[in-house]
Amino acid sequence: MSSYQSPQQNHLIAGKHGGVKIFCSPGAYPVYQELVSKSHNANYWATLIVRAVKGLKSGAVNSKDVFVRTSAMHRGLQDFQIALPGCKVFAQRHDSY
Repeated sequence: MSSYQSPQQNHLIAGKHGGVKIFCSPGAYPVYQELVSKSHNANYWATLIVRAVKGLKSGAVNSKDVFVRTSAMHRGLQDFQIALPGCKVFAQRHDSY
């Protein structure tokens, strides 16, 4: 099971106005910001990754380029490994958020 960090320590990157709140860890946040910047500059792969991550707020991943592996729920946490072209996203679902 991955180590838990409370959302107060993380950066909110999606779901501020609705849906599931998506947070990014402090260590991964600069990388995410770089992907967002490249996405704004029309980089195809960065756009695909940013859209997939932000799409998690709806609770569904709708892309043929995205593969998801989940673990069993343990103490209110569920780990997800999301394989995207060029990167992997490791996420946790928290029952309380």
